[in-house]
Amino acid sequence: MSLENASRHLWQRNNLICAKSLDNHQQIIFGRVIAFQDETINTESINSRRKFIQIPKGSIGINRLTNDNHQEIKILPIGLIEGRTLARIWPLKRSTLHLLNMPTTSDI
Repeated sequence: MSLENASRHLWQRNNLICAKSLDNHQQIIFGRVIAFQDETINTESINSRRKFIQIPKGSIGINRLTNDNHQEIKILPIGLIEGRTLARIWPLKRSTLHLLNMPTTSDI
């Protein structure tokens, strides 16, 4: 992965970000941005009941893939975000480059 240390206003829904884990700040996690502060997201629990979560101020909602291939929705404080991915290089058949919507030097 190639990372960009992006400022908050550059994050968009579906960006793949890396952040320090809530449980262990030495561990890095990856997740896809699904919601921003003050938004409400709809999740389904194991028993298929709908559950609504409101994202608190200063946080975002991410959807991350766990080690056992289960998806989980996490609320992540913005301060734990390290950056967003610019490229995926492995596996080769899933490699991508995310240079669209990049700021120009005049935007910074």
